[in-house]
Amino acid sequence: MKINSFREVECLECGELFPQTRSDKKFCCVQHKNRFNNRVYRAKEKKIFGDKDSAGHKSRDILDKHFPYSKGKNKLDLYQLQAEGLDTTVSTNIVIENNKRIIFLYDYCYEIINNESIIIYKSNENL
Repeated sequence: MKINSFREVECLECGELFPQTRSDKKFCCVQHKNRFNNRVYRAKEKKIFGDKDSAGHKSRDILDKHFPYSKGKNKLDLYQLQAEGLDTTVSTNIVIENNKRIIFLYDYCYEIINNESIIIYKSNENL
């Protein structure tokens, strides 16, 4: 009869000691393994996309601020919006349709006309 003697190791998530039944086991349960790996993944994702996401949110707020004045009808000065912090290199989608380049940013979209004007739409409106 073989007696199993497992080494006690510390869970990387909660710090509790548990019997290490395999040499590569680092967590006391599956939930702690998932929680740890999700936290590591989110930290890496934030490091990679964090700046772009904050630029996207800032640009979206600028579009939101100026939307009532445009509403898909009036042209706004692109340079003024860029001076406020609108980053035209950040988008969630770009669609080219009928020779128009529509740039989507969350719940807004806009069209740049002759590199000097911008028309803002809500994403769910007809363009």
